[in-house]
Amino acid sequence: MSSISKTKAITIEDVKIKQKSKVVGKTGTNKFVKVLITILISFIIAAGLLSGLAFIYSQIYENQFYSGVKIAGYEFAGKTKSNAKKSLELKLANIDQTELTIKNSEEKTIKLADLHLSVDIDATLNNAFDYGRDANFMQNSVDQFKALYQDKDFNYVLSGNDEEVDAKLREMAADLYKEPKNATILVKDDQLSVAKEEQGKQVNLEQFKYNVSEMLSSNTGNTIVLTWNIIEPSIKDYQVEEVLPQVEKIVNGDVTFTDTEKYKTYTVNSEEIASWLVLKAERDLSVSVEISDDAIRNYIQEQLVKKVNKKMIDKKINAKTKAVISKGRDGRT
Repeated sequence: MSSISKTKAITIEDVKIKQKSKVVGKTGTNKFVKVLITILISFIIAAGLLSGLAFIYSQIYENQFYSGVKIAGYEFAGKTKSNAKKSLELKLANIDQTELTIKNSEEKTIKLADLHLSVDIDATLNNAFDYGRDANFMQNSVDQFKALYQDKDFNYVLSGNDEEVDAKLREMAADLYKEPKNATILVKDDQLSVAKEEQGKQVNLEQFKYNVSEMLSSNTGNTIVLTWNIIEPSIKDYQVEEVLPQVEKIVNGDVTFTDTEKYKTYTVNSEEIASWLVLKAERDLSVSVEISDDAIRNYIQEQLVKKVNKKMIDKKINAKTKAVISKGRDGRT
């Protein structure tokens, strides 16, 4: 039995079609590459031009404030630092006498100087002068053009001792200050319980200084509304609950002091022992229990000493008759 193999005849037309499709595909790829290269070259040229312009711009204003840079609404473009300082000093000659109204539950008026705050002229000038200079080349270029077309207005930089400012605000708004209370252990009738923690609060000093700077710089009104921060206690009730078994063993233990001369023993009650304990917050959010040496020392000095010590009493004798008026007593310390 013979087999017949079938083959398809490939004509010249088929070959031409295949060659033509290859040429078309190669031409399309070449066009895409050319467009991509053109875009990249255009981008490089544009970036180079912008960089060149930014460099020339920075050289023109090398020792001067950039165009569009302002301080408290006053433009310093083209001025040197020394000239700008003279202008600013003249403008702020009496600013320390500016009266501010501090608003909380009531309003109180105070001068800027009495708040222990002042405008730091050098820091203010440096802050504005460094804009467009203190970052990398690309960011500096962006900042320079932003100032040129949109303006960049800087507030005054305030200086002062934070502790003094805070102390003055405490006087003016005492109700916005409260120390946080840690959760602690109470002992009553030999029963242990946990006293829940309490949050504290204090005036938001950074926000207050920002508001003062904003007010002085914009010259709009003179009222500052105080805001406050919540202060969380370092020891919470759930943390104390975890160490209650340890505390219970300590306060229920026998603690005695013995007077060896009188052979008398003094037993310390559980409430007193509990007062010696110090709860300490650890970094891992746990709580450790320590016994205070100072607390024990104070107990001995304030309570035991009174029970054990005796004041010396001198014997009194009549000088003429030599009769004993009152017997003396030896002292003991």
